[in-house]
Amino acid sequence: MTSAFMAHVEEVVTDFLETALVVDDEGLPKAAPRQDEEEPAAAPSRENLTLVEPAAEQLAAAQAEHPLSTKELIDAFADMGIVCGVLAPMEGDEIRARFLNAAERADLVVLDWELHRDGGATALQLIKALLDQDGEAERRRLRIIAIYTGQTGLASIVDRVRITLGLSKEALAEDGIALTSDNVRIVAFSKPLGGKESHPREIAEPDLPSRLTSEFAQLTSGLVPGVALAALAAVRNETHRLLQALRADMDLGYLGHRVASSFPEDAEEHLVDIVAAEIASVLSDGAVGSRADLGVIRSWLDDAAAASPPLDCGSALAKPRSIGRTDLERMLTVGLGRDEALDGYEGADLGKTALRAVRRQGAHIFTNSSAAADGSSDIFALRMATRTLYTRPARILQLGTVVLFRGDFMVCVQPRCDSVRIDPAEPRSFPFLPFEVADSEDSEHGFVVEDPVGARLVRLRLRSKPFAIRTFTFSADDSRSVRAREVKGRWNFYATGSRRFQWVADLKPEFSQRVAVDLAAELARVGLTESELVRLSKKG
Repeated sequence: MTSAFMAHVEEVVTDFLETALVVDDEGLPKAAPRQDEEEPAAAPSRENLTLVEPAAEQLAAAQAEHPLSTKELIDAFADMGIVCGVLAPMEGDEIRARFLNAAERADLVVLDWELHRDGGATALQLIKALLDQDGEAERRRLRIIAIYTGQTGLASIVDRVRITLGLSKEALAEDGIALTSDNVRIVAFSKPLGGKESHPREIAEPDLPSRLTSEFAQLTSGLVPGVALAALAAVRNETHRLLQALRADMDLGYLGHRVASSFPEDAEEHLVDIVAAEIASVLSDGAVGSRADLGVIRSWLDDAAAASPPLDCGSALAKPRSIGRTDLERMLTVGLGRDEALDGYEGADLGKTALRAVRRQGAHIFTNSSAAADGSSDIFALRMATRTLYTRPARILQLGTVVLFRGDFMVCVQPRCDSVRIDPAEPRSFPFLPFEVADSEDSEHGFVVEDPVGARLVRLRLRSKPFAIRTFTFSADDSRSVRAREVKGRWNFYATGSRRFQWVADLKPEFSQRVAVDLAAELARVGLTESELVRLSKKG
């Protein structure tokens, strides 16, 4: 039985999914031969009316056929708001390129295993080609690939797929009838075989779309993925509103803005900022965050309680203790952020001192694994404070750029306006503030970044004292900024003297500005000579 939380996830997934692609050589009715090509059959005589037993080859071919109920399948997808396309290759067709073009845009892919009785050879080639194509793309998409076949031995079919893809046996799940790896889930189902007893994986065409939705939910199960999927669905569904706000009658204004700018190419990024702001408005209007509200969290807690031992706060407290459901929901509703909200808990041992300890390590009360709590907290902090950069845009040295230099993490505090429009012939100094690496799991820290060398998350504490500033000189390139160069998948800035600074992250603008404010506050401190008694009285 599907839990309340998984039902919620499936609802979000259903709103997100739009397209499905089915490949089956029996997916469409075979074209009838033209009448002028048919030889008229001779009418049998009265003496020749005996039944003729079909040849063994004809019987085997008839038994091997498992036609797809295409109309029922397409109708079932349509009932869920999903557009389904069918490729029915004829024997000898070269379908690889056509399949890859269509599958590139498909949310769900369904493949028959036996295409013209080739023993799965074509299906294996198509699956590998599709995943290879995804691997080469800049943006890898979530994939559900379903093998939907009339053949028996689903586990052996899935194992052949595993071997072809070079996956370990750890990728196998559900008694060997599913494969999960990163952003891909490959499953196998049987067409109705007409036997007296149905197999658990035997699914009729009208039921296949809902089952594939459940499989997609397995890839996106979680509070945060649910909000992400809901956000993407909202943008898809509100495309017309975005286009209404960003109309062609803005073209002249954009061109005028570009002409009037000292550096016209900057106007292209300004357009991106406008589009991003409109998308943010769509997400706010759609109340996307409500996909992780308290009601959804309650169902998440039910699933967590069913799947694990009773929670005992992990390592949030020196002496582990349980937290009742009522107290837990109060924390999620009122929060522990204000001291005045720490009263009124039912747990006898949940005093203010204990709750302050819980507040500092809040993730620990939802799991018994300290490592899982710390890891999840660090990833969340990383996403909150840093921008995710893919292949583009170029990494530019500016306020908020975090670098690694000779084992030390540092953040650039050069104002953004002084980081662009630099004369390439005039090298410019860039100031940096150093970070200290937090030396224990619960030590004070302000940022979390990915270590480009050790492939791990690192907690950092900013040293904002002016005497800690370090300055290095860089030269701009033809973009009139200091851009990183990519070398073997790593991005590096080069200062004078060929000193290499490895790019680590770009802080989001508001976090970058906070670093600058912290530095400015230190610079603005006033040293006074005053009465010692007056100074001590202020500490009260």
